[in-house]
Amino acid sequence: MKRFATDTLPCRPRMNERVYQPIPPCIRGQKLRWAAFAMLVACLLARPAPLWAHGLFQSAETTWVQQEIQYDAPDAGQVTLVWGINGWGVVTEEMRPAGTIVDEEIMHSPMEAQGTRFVAKIQAPQGATIEYGFLISQKRDGSVLKAIYDGSANFQQTALQDGVI
Repeated sequence: MKRFATDTLPCRPRMNERVYQPIPPCIRGQKLRWAAFAMLVACLLARPAPLWAHGLFQSAETTWVQQEIQYDAPDAGQVTLVWGINGWGVVTEEMRPAGTIVDEEIMHSPMEAQGTRFVAKIQAPQGATIEYGFLISQKRDGSVLKAIYDGSANFQQTALQDGVI
């Protein structure tokens, strides 16, 4: 029993909200092929992917900026800067401050005491997001503490130019 002229199509037609418009499967397939082709062309025309070193963008054209990170801790005797770039990525060894260690793919850099303030100077690619926190492991009187971490999702800064955080 034939009710519509489109009943001869190999699949059921789709309904438009206003008008009954069957879309044959051969046209649906063509649309998918064109979409896939357009995505392929877009990927080929996009800039080539940069080199990655431990999750961080590195290339010959990278412009590096220096960031001085300061932390006020009047009762602390020793503070370590816990940091990363663009999602806690690790920078290359030559760009890390002296004494930096990498523990579980996160950089730990010692901070220098300047009165009640602790300071660390780091290098970051221009435009990168620096995520950071502070690890206090010693009181000012020299007694050792169970490490206290001070950091949150808000502890991040975009490195656009040399500056102080």
